[in-house]
Amino acid sequence: MTGWREAGSGSARGNRRERGARPGSHIRCRREAVLYLTSLSADETTPEDLLAHVRGHWRVEHAHWLHDVAWKDDKSLIRTGNGPQIWSALTNLVITLFRIHGVTGYAAETRRTAQVPSRSLQLLNLPGLSPG
Repeated sequence: MTGWREAGSGSARGNRRERGARPGSHIRCRREAVLYLTSLSADETTPEDLLAHVRGHWRVEHAHWLHDVAWKDDKSLIRTGNGPQIWSALTNLVITLFRIHGVTGYAAETRRTAQVPSRSLQLLNLPGLSPG
């Protein structure tokens, strides 16, 4: 089902993807069909443009997931004044620093950094300063 199909004034892109299990994992291979709908015709956009858009969308969703799950933003009691915006900016800074340093386990790295405060300075490339 991979390909373009005209659907009225827009287009649809069908795709099949398969995710395999890691060796030694109890999780089985997963197959799914995905359908992307757009109001653009096939002449107005390319599959590469749509793919870039979809990947960009999921990057934003991943950032929201990190805020909600890894740092439990939804349970935060910071609700007044500039507090929520400042907390969000600090969380975004931490996510960016983790990405720059190749961190993939955000929750584990957050715990590690909380246990070893000098790790914060390493992430900021300030190893000569001592915390506190």
